[in-house]
Order: sequence, then C-alpha cells, then structure tokens
Amino acid sequence: MTPLHRAKTVYTFDAYRKLCLITWSKFTKHYLKSLIITGAFLVLSIVWYYSDNIEMAMMFLLSAVGFPLLFSFRKSSSIKRSWKSNKIMQNMAVIYEFYEDYFTQTNSVGSSEIQYKDLLATQETPEYFYLFISINQGFAIDKSTCSEELCHFLRNLNK
Repeated sequence: MTPLHRAKTVYTFDAYRKLCLITWSKFTKHYLKSLIITGAFLVLSIVWYYSDNIEMAMMFLLSAVGFPLLFSFRKSSSIKRSWKSNKIMQNMAVIYEFYEDYFTQTNSVGSSEIQYKDLLATQETPEYFYLFISINQGFAIDKSTCSEELCHFLRNLNK
C-alpha cells in the first residue's frame, strides 16, 4: 500500500529534549506542584516578614526562588543522563509513513505500526508535531520535513 504522506526526523539531543519536555508538561502535574510549593514559600516569607522575623522571611524567599531553579536543573540533568545512556537513539533517523487509518515509523532498530485511534494525544509546536501513544511515550515529527498536506493531516488527527 502506498502511503499518503511521508516525513523524516533525526533524533538529535535537541529533538529528544523537546520531546521529553513536552511529554513532561502535557501529562504530569509537576508544573502545578512546583507552583504550589513556590507559592507556599512566598506566603510563608510574607508571614514571617510581618512577624518581624526577617531571617526566616529571607530564608523562605530564597527557597521560593531556589526551588524552581533546582527543579529545572534536576529535570534538565535527568534528560541529559537519559540521552547519554541511550546510544542507539542518538542521531537516529526515523521515517514516518502515514496511511488512511494508521502510521508506521521505521528506524535502524525496527518498525512499528500505530492506529490513529490508539493515539492518546497530539501536540503541535513551531518545530514539531508530537503523537503520543501513552503519557510517557510519543513520536516527534520534524515539521521542516512535512508537506503542507501532511501538516494539515496531522492537525486534524484529534478532531
């Protein structure tokens, strides 16, 4: 059977990092948890400030600033560590072929066929389309290799 559309993505570190970040932000509540904890630190800082305990107020204020930075650093280092440990994926070329009811992805390790009805979600960013099959697994499709027809097709998958 002849595919309706084709695209290619090379999994560079940047592509992998963006896939991890979009997966993390789309399906986890970590941003919300981080905001709640940071907000709590700010509230405690204000409470201690008005209680005339400047040292405690400053400690909670520094915690409110430091917590998101630490959280971001931890997430970034985890992505780098995961990338470095997966030598097979580094700079792997993936060919996507889109058919009427499913798409295939083929790379140097193997291939798979995914029915569109089995997709959990899709996401579009300025550089990629992401097709998710679970909350922690998805496919990144480089938009620079997509025809206008394929972009339109992918935008309409979840409609």
